[in-house]
Amino acid sequence: MKKIVAIILAVIMIMSFATVAFAANGFTDISNSKNKEAIETLYELGVIDGYSKTKFGPKLTLSRAEACAIMVRALYGDKTVYWTNSFTDVPARAWYASYVDVAVYYDIMHGHNATTFAPDEDITYDQMATLVLNALGYNAPQLSGTWPENVQRIANVLGLYDNTSRFVFGSDAITREDACQMLYNALDCYVVEYVRGRIVETDQTLYEAMGFSYEPEYTYVTGTITDIVDVSDYYRAKTYYYLITLNDYNTYLVNSDTKLAVKDYIEIYTDKKTVYHSDYLWIVSYVSKNITDTTNIEGIVEKVVIDPNTPSSDDGVYIWTTYFVTIKDKGIFTVYTYNLFNTGDTVLLTPVVGSTYYNLTIIERADNGIIDSGFAVG
Repeated sequence: MKKIVAIILAVIMIMSFATVAFAANGFTDISNSKNKEAIETLYELGVIDGYSKTKFGPKLTLSRAEACAIMVRALYGDKTVYWTNSFTDVPARAWYASYVDVAVYYDIMHGHNATTFAPDEDITYDQMATLVLNALGYNAPQLSGTWPENVQRIANVLGLYDNTSRFVFGSDAITREDACQMLYNALDCYVVEYVRGRIVETDQTLYEAMGFSYEPEYTYVTGTITDIVDVSDYYRAKTYYYLITLNDYNTYLVNSDTKLAVKDYIEIYTDKKTVYHSDYLWIVSYVSKNITDTTNIEGIVEKVVIDPNTPSSDDGVYIWTTYFVTIKDKGIFTVYTYNLFNTGDTVLLTPVVGSTYYNLTIIERADNGIIDSGFAVG
């Protein structure tokens, strides 16, 4: 279903989920690590641990035993199996022995041969990428091409190498901090499965497959419909499905109980994961022809799009111009004003009840109060 929907949604705004932020732990040696957030997140998820309560060892290399423990914790938590490995270099009392049992049983990792696991051997960047891709459902032997190039290609596309050390070879031993970053990068990637030999995305991210759930990311968007395409027939639903463009700015797929049309003013209040979170369906939870809420909106201007239908005088200067203004963390609003303002300015939007727009008052200017004279007509 997701693949079919993705074809229709080629024009839809692409957004990304921010992984949940977690409280800092007690590690004193990660404050300067570029991968601090990844380390803290995986620690709070119970996936990684330090050498002590205060030491993580971010620059140290990752051993096969440690990589085994990380991947088992990520995928199976504290699960144990009634099966014992036959590796002669994995003592039964070793801290990693039970992880090796689970890893081999569930085909996460294998030994070098039937009797050797090499727990103290370093894991390379290519090998760590392979483990992470396996966790996502990509079976390295089934990927086209030869290893490790086939793994590197998919890992690059998925962004697994983002914020890891550059200018290293895939055969280099991976550091503990980069291993954390690679797995952290995969949390918001979708798990895949093989259907008739083809790779198909599921509707679960790795984060969700690990048994966690996202905090809903609520978004409030308002605006005037400037373009609309009825795609209800595709969904064979009793309600309406539309591809709508608000304010000549962003396009959304919405589901509504109310029939919509160009020039309708609508409000969308939803969480990003309401339906098919990979495709970002947005559900219209409230539709209004005109503004009825008297609440003022205060915030920082993130983006502005001028209404191309705004009339201008002969010299090209706009008077009482209509803008579509994005207020940080608040949404998109139709603004009617003659004031010149910039992105970064802190403004107050006052609703004109019964209309579809807000008046704008500048509270504090950005950029030392300098106004870009070309902004209003850009």
